[in-house]
Amino acid sequence: MFDPQTAILGSSWQTLHMVYDSLVDMDENLNLIPSLAESWEQVSPTRYEFTIREGVKFSNGRDMTIDDAVGSIQRLLDPKTGSYWTLEMGDVKAVSKVDDRTMAIELNAPHTPLLHALSATMASIMPMEEINAGTFDASKEMLGTGPFMIQSHVQDDHWVLARNPHYWQPGLPKVDELMIRIMPSDQARIAGLRDGSVDIASFEASPDAPLLLQNIPNVQVNVEDVTNFYFFAMNAVWEESPFSNQKLRQAVALTIDRDTIRNVALGGAGEPTAAMAPAFKKCDTDQLGYWNRDIEKAKAVLAESGAEGTEFELLVRNLPADIQMAQVIKVNAAEIGLTANISVVDEGTWVTRAWVDNPSIFEAMVTWYAGYSDPVMATLWWNPEKAGFTAGHMPMVPELNQLMDDAYAQPHGAERDATLQALCSKIDEVAVKVPLVTRQDTVAFRSDKIKASIVHTEGYVNTLRGVE
Repeated sequence: MFDPQTAILGSSWQTLHMVYDSLVDMDENLNLIPSLAESWEQVSPTRYEFTIREGVKFSNGRDMTIDDAVGSIQRLLDPKTGSYWTLEMGDVKAVSKVDDRTMAIELNAPHTPLLHALSATMASIMPMEEINAGTFDASKEMLGTGPFMIQSHVQDDHWVLARNPHYWQPGLPKVDELMIRIMPSDQARIAGLRDGSVDIASFEASPDAPLLLQNIPNVQVNVEDVTNFYFFAMNAVWEESPFSNQKLRQAVALTIDRDTIRNVALGGAGEPTAAMAPAFKKCDTDQLGYWNRDIEKAKAVLAESGAEGTEFELLVRNLPADIQMAQVIKVNAAEIGLTANISVVDEGTWVTRAWVDNPSIFEAMVTWYAGYSDPVMATLWWNPEKAGFTAGHMPMVPELNQLMDDAYAQPHGAERDATLQALCSKIDEVAVKVPLVTRQDTVAFRSDKIKASIVHTEGYVNTLRGVE
């Protein structure tokens, strides 16, 4: 996908990060740092002002102006653009030019994750002069202020990126050309690292990669901490699903063995997680009523449900990690007399049944969410009114939605932390989408060919961040 503001796949973000910049960025600990905005100020609970960096040029040599910055955020928010990221931007009243170096974003209500949302690929600053003139089509080409520009592209094979000679960060990038090869097979990437034809490769959710890579000479292996996480969803909307019964959902949640899921499906690389990844340190799982595995309690809750002996279909994509997680859940559910029948389907069928059909045509499934860079951001997908794509299996829960709204509005501090804990607990109690383990990614590189400082925590799949 060429347009960063409408990109929805992490695989697209990896390339887009090389071409585009946003107003702000994140460091390795998910702290906000300057990017195209050299500074910013929260003037009031609902007004932010950004001072735009001087001397920034697009890769075609044109100076980036305040109009590009203002116009980009306006474009992002325009319904005609069709960006799902508007959900994370809050209720924006206006985006305006203050002077030639200052822009303002005015909200109708406080929205604490705004700056975090602005650090995402989807909030990239676009060449609005060219877009408005019709000389650049963001859906078919790329033109940004980032370290590289597109030189050539062969569909489903590779991208060749050349140094942006006008890049605003002195001394960067440190190479003249970057080739991004599209290699779906883990074995092909491992072979490339071994023979030196590949300098760096990522292995998303590949539990065997660290083990297979560990003995290759000059290959350094890094397992990133990420905020992304897998979850087990039970359809509480479709009338043919047994999981409209909350007690049944809670009983199944109490059987989940996250340590076994981590060890079997992810080679021990993931971390057991609630609805907010451990990296955020905002959800104490000891305070959750249905997160800790407890078979005796599960049997008691199941008896309350009146749904003993339930049999259900567990839908998964044909991916090793997903299938292995489903197998563990099947064994877990059997401990309280429930039967999970695993149904492995192709990607297209899975997408249709899980996300397109409304109601969703599944009883249970395994998949994952991106966790982004603020603990409340991923919880939005528990609100089917705002995140319409989840309405096929997620019911409206007013109390949960109110806690979510409060956490979005409250400033950082003890009050917000308490709300986040309450939100985490409510998600646990509702038990429609049961978080499992974080989705760790492996990045491996040839230490004899390149230098790299792989970040500690990543929220936006910027795999090449820190590669020299």
